[in-house]
Amino acid sequence: AYQGEASAVDPSLARVVRTPGAPDLSEAEFDKAKEIYFQRCAGCHGVLRKGATGKPLTPDITQERGQAYLEALIAYGSP
Repeated sequence: AYQGEASAVDPSLARVVRTPGAPDLSEAEFDKAKEIYFQRCAGCHGVLRKGATGKPLTPDITQERGQAYLEALIAYGSP
């Protein structure tokens, strides 16, 4: 199962990416998350997260389900 870690980025040097309803990320964390998504998820969930062979992962769907759901989704994939 996925175990998160504290960021190795010095917060005083990082620009912050803010998305309403989501945790703040440093620009480096956002870039890493984007890279992982395109490597591992976009093939099924689409580059716009609107779904392809996999279910849509747009914020209007994922944020309302909460963090525990998202952690399980990331660790085990979509049902």
